[in-house]
Amino acid sequence: YARLVVNPQDEAAFRRAINVPARGIGKSSVAKIEAQASLLEDSLMCGAESLRAQRALRGKARAGLEAFCEALECARLSEETASATLLQLYRAVGLLSEGSLVARDGDKDRERAENIHELLADIQAWEREAQAPSLEAYLQQVKLISDTETEAGDEGAVALMTVHASKGLEF
Repeated sequence: YARLVVNPQDEAAFRRAINVPARGIGKSSVAKIEAQASLLEDSLMCGAESLRAQRALRGKARAGLEAFCEALECARLSEETASATLLQLYRAVGLLSEGSLVARDGDKDRERAENIHELLADIQAWEREAQAPSLEAYLQQVKLISDTETEAGDEGAVALMTVHASKGLEF
């Protein structure tokens, strides 16, 4: 979600976020969004916004797309801190409720909630230290650290990675 707020053109971030948590936007609705984006020769987010404006989807998919687009739009326009913006976004999309994850999958949701809280805590700590804190600046800083870690290997050394790191964080 954070990458999609900063860059609505990010196709991978859009695909990860569009139906997490489930909001009634299934494969056929995503196919319609892809077709619209292709027709417009633009991003999936623009295709989704276009379908939303046309009211082209029905039922749960329409309501889910409305909520998704509105939440992202509010996050993009927010003048709050990066951590406050993400907290509001995660609540708006249904990942967090009253500070904790909405219970659906037990252990999986608990782990996801811990990841979200860890992310928010890291952003808050970074905001206290940064000269010009913003969500975009935070994501760039995290990417730079990640790139540095992957390039810092010694010649002939074995690179190790945890399963969690290989899957990536869900934010």
